[in-house]
Amino acid sequence: MFFLTGVAGLDVSERTVAIWAIGMIATGYIAEIVHGGLRSVPTDQVEAAVTLNLPLLARWRHVIVPQALPVIVPPAVGYLVLFIKDTALASQVGVLELNQAGVILSNRGLPTIQVFLAVLGLYFALSYPLTRLSRMLEKRLALS
Repeated sequence: MFFLTGVAGLDVSERTVAIWAIGMIATGYIAEIVHGGLRSVPTDQVEAAVTLNLPLLARWRHVIVPQALPVIVPPAVGYLVLFIKDTALASQVGVLELNQAGVILSNRGLPTIQVFLAVLGLYFALSYPLTRLSRMLEKRLALS
């Protein structure tokens, strides 16, 4: 994306290019996760809902989504945890992000181990709640 905008002659900031690129990657992955989850719903279930003459929104609300969510949630939250780490790729086009900030602080003379332990702690603080949320949602969806 960064080089494509340059070749196209667009004057776009590095931060904007990074947001577009990371957003496009995330959209593609999440779309495929949702698509796979929706395809996991047996066609017999959807056909039964059509046979019962359920309106389209009722089919989605009462038949498709409740069966697709348990399939969608684990990989979606897993991807979101990886997505937090993937934002480090933004540093390749000059956008300052958490890992790059650690490198800069380390280069300025701060103790490397403490700097990267702090970076590790911040990544953990962002990722762990998502993992816990995933487990909670999986348990809740398993009960329904």
